[in-house]
Amino acid sequence: MKQNYLILVLVSFLVGGCAAPQPAREKVMVIGPTEEETKVEAVQELKAYLRQGLTTEEVRAWLAPARVNETVGSFGRHEQWCYLFFNLYFKNGRLDSWQIFL
Repeated sequence: MKQNYLILVLVSFLVGGCAAPQPAREKVMVIGPTEEETKVEAVQELKAYLRQGLTTEEVRAWLAPARVNETVGSFGRHEQWCYLFFNLYFKNGRLDSWQIFL
């Protein structure tokens, strides 16, 4: 009896498969902004925010730098804040200029 059951299961598996056939799934591709479009949007936001005279505290509250290069001398304190695709330049704790690499 046990052998007949095993043979029946094996035959049904070979003939019909172990599960009912599944309908084909549609492939869905999510399309979003390209890397270049993302950079352009980031630069537009950056330009809208930046203005000369912002303090280092105000800018750091918005976006902390990846690296800071600092020079102190008789001329005062100069800082270069480095980010992925732009740099900010401070003189005596105030934003003086910026450079965008795109």
